[in-house]
Amino acid sequence: MNYRLGNMISKGIVGTLGILYLAFLALDFFGGPVLVSSIIKFMSIVLCLILTVVRTICYEATVDRILLNVAFVFTVIADVFLLFTPVYEYGIIAFCIVQLIYFYRMFSLLRYSLRMENRVHRKRNEKGVLDFFLHLVTRGFLSAVIIVFLQSQDFVIDILLMVSVFYIVNFVANLLYLLFLYPKKHYMNGQIRYGLFFIGMILFFLCDIQVGLYNLSLYIMSESKILDSLIQAAGVGMWACYLPGQVAISLSDANYSRNNRGSFI
Repeated sequence: MNYRLGNMISKGIVGTLGILYLAFLALDFFGGPVLVSSIIKFMSIVLCLILTVVRTICYEATVDRILLNVAFVFTVIADVFLLFTPVYEYGIIAFCIVQLIYFYRMFSLLRYSLRMENRVHRKRNEKGVLDFFLHLVTRGFLSAVIIVFLQSQDFVIDILLMVSVFYIVNFVANLLYLLFLYPKKHYMNGQIRYGLFFIGMILFFLCDIQVGLYNLSLYIMSESKILDSLIQAAGVGMWACYLPGQVAISLSDANYSRNNRGSFI
């Protein structure tokens, strides 16, 4: 393990991400080539993946860091479909997997905090896998109820809508679960940087809200200048929130100081 090298590479990647961020924001704001902007955005997400891999290799390869690696692999896959193809459903399916990974991450943190409180005995610990799958079943059931309701309101039910509903249900549930973990965050200093993860997830969610607003133009015909302005702002704002959120999540691994074998952030 080479902590000094990890710190140096991490700083370089974060600095590069800042430059790419300003570059694609300028292109989006001033109406630059969409393809060039998309390529820069994709490069930034690939760098986030590289950042998580570097921190896993140079620091300690904990389960949590490996989970982040896998989550960012699927994030890269999702952005390939969403940035460069019209097959959005595959991108959203990949993001569903990302949210499930983040849920497992939070579920593991809850189990860890309960063990620290001496509240998980061996028999209860053995039920952890069952509890996790019960959460998944509940989310799937809630998604099915919402889809049935939308169908009753004459919505056209297709794969894109179904996976979108499942994605939204999982994301909202993850945010609520993350809030539930807040009172226990003091147990997590050696496991995760809770604050960075929380900020990253909120920015990620704000991005998705703006994606939904931006796509309203596909379903709603409106001559409102205010709505048009909001849609245009969302076109720039979605990635203005998305990349900082992904960077925060990629840096949300265990919190160590330099003197305590750790990462620079």
